[in-house]
Amino acid sequence: MKTYINTKPKSGFIYVLLDETGRRKLGKTINDVDKRVKQLQTGNAEVITIEYRLQVNDMRQAEKAIHTLFAASRLRINGEWFKLSDSELILLKKIFKAGDITPREERLLTQLGLR
Repeated sequence: MKTYINTKPKSGFIYVLLDETGRRKLGKTINDVDKRVKQLQTGNAEVITIEYRLQVNDMRQAEKAIHTLFAASRLRINGEWFKLSDSELILLKKIFKAGDITPREERLLTQLGLR
């Protein structure tokens, strides 16, 4: 697990990237997500596309929360690539597309730092 010396909230993006095998990378970046895809695509045989991106006030907290939510589906210990189930994909969509979020889910996402 990474340790950050500066723990002040830092705005940026959390994102979900999808490769051709159905694996998803749940990550964060201060920069444009398109640039991050280009970095990751180098040396990767699978085409990577952006599935979701969300600008957040504290990208470290938001990434930590999303990794915690989907920890059981992580492909490697402390890795950022996940193989998500159908029900997890529904939750993931709700996190990034707030249209069908219930008030209870909205409160939970706010508590987790994803809003």
